[in-house]
Amino acid sequence: MRHWMAWLRPVIVESDTAFISDLRPLGLLHAIDAAAVWLALAKRLPAPLLAAPPTVAVGSGAEEHAADKAPTWDEDWAEALRRHSLAIVGAAMRSPCSQEALLAEINQTRAAARRTGVPPLGGDDLRTLAAMLRTAPEWRAVRRSPCHLSSGDVLEFLEQVLQSSRSDPEDLLLLGLAHLHEHQDPHFAEVLHGLYPSSRVEAAALAHLAMAVRRLRLAIDQHLLGQRLDPSKEWASDPSPLLERVLGWYDRLSALSVFADPQIAQEVQLRILELGNAVERDLDPALLQQLTRASVHTVPLRTLRGLRFTLTFGAEMSRRQRGRPRTAWCQKVGAQLVRLFNAALADPSPTALDLVSEIFDLADAAGHPIAISVLDTRLLASVQDALLRHDPLSGAKLRLVKRTVDASLAEQRRLKWWVSDDVRSLIEAAARFDSARSDAALPPTLARNSA
Repeated sequence: MRHWMAWLRPVIVESDTAFISDLRPLGLLHAIDAAAVWLALAKRLPAPLLAAPPTVAVGSGAEEHAADKAPTWDEDWAEALRRHSLAIVGAAMRSPCSQEALLAEINQTRAAARRTGVPPLGGDDLRTLAAMLRTAPEWRAVRRSPCHLSSGDVLEFLEQVLQSSRSDPEDLLLLGLAHLHEHQDPHFAEVLHGLYPSSRVEAAALAHLAMAVRRLRLAIDQHLLGQRLDPSKEWASDPSPLLERVLGWYDRLSALSVFADPQIAQEVQLRILELGNAVERDLDPALLQQLTRASVHTVPLRTLRGLRFTLTFGAEMSRRQRGRPRTAWCQKVGAQLVRLFNAALADPSPTALDLVSEIFDLADAAGHPIAISVLDTRLLASVQDALLRHDPLSGAKLRLVKRTVDASLAEQRRLKWWVSDDVRSLIEAAARFDSARSDAALPPTLARNSA
């Protein structure tokens, strides 16, 4: 089996994510697929080819240095194995009954190995397999699987072989598609299509968009909506990187100018609409309900993560002119965030400002910013305490502290002669905080920048 696999090693994909989409990527040969194909072909190959292959000793040095020799399989036998396999696949493709029987056997083995529902292989996959077997001698020099190849290696090899080979360029590009399926890199798809424009690359990118959308939906269901899914599946706990992957594929498909094809454009929009509907129909109402029921002591972190995700999603869709207005929902969310913000300020614990900062930042993202008032002595005291403790400041917490210090400095400039003791104490604490950070060779962040 391994000798047969050696022909296809450069195009055998090991990443399992290719199995979870109903839109199977074009040009994909997964390791499970390859094993199932071999088991089916082995029953149809001539018996002599299934015997132990002849080997020749290849090495350097004297005959007695056996450790310096590497046994390798006979080239003629390997070529016969490849040609017979190609002949079997070709004959099956010419006979509907034979093709159906071969595919049924392969798919039964795949399903047993995977134990989960996966799209069955079809006629297009047999044609891909035939192209791979036909073109395999061209990439014998690669020798490594896609997971061990860099993008540069693949592009360099394709440039060399496409200039010298008489094979169909579309078949040779299967090596690039295998790398794309393994690493799922939207940028590589754009580069590959730019160098070698191909409908196969466009179709593969579309399939990866579909897979990215489905993975994101599963992550939303499991980690933001709390639904229990198949424990054998492992999804990222934070959907945000998966959203970046979806947007990456969407942007790359836009860069490939595939929207000029109405069918592909419709498929892309369908996938994005599917995701948008899931967010607006399932996630948004659930988050609003959780937020309405929450108190400052019971607000789930999952709710805050979900709000951050859905607001980011809405902003990204709007930036691409694909979003729909959610004014009413944002207003309701904003009102609940103001309620929780005021309640959190009453919490005397040192960590309360972390929650206050997150709520403050989410209100900004929802388009309903919470006004900073120097009359709010609880906020001034919380920020001053954080500065005096020299809390690490970054992200939402840094933005809230800077906004509060800015408001205090503006109040001082406005009144000139008199400010409240709370405002004066906060400004002094900010100056000392900045001074200490400067002495420690860290960049000043607060009063000095705000003055």
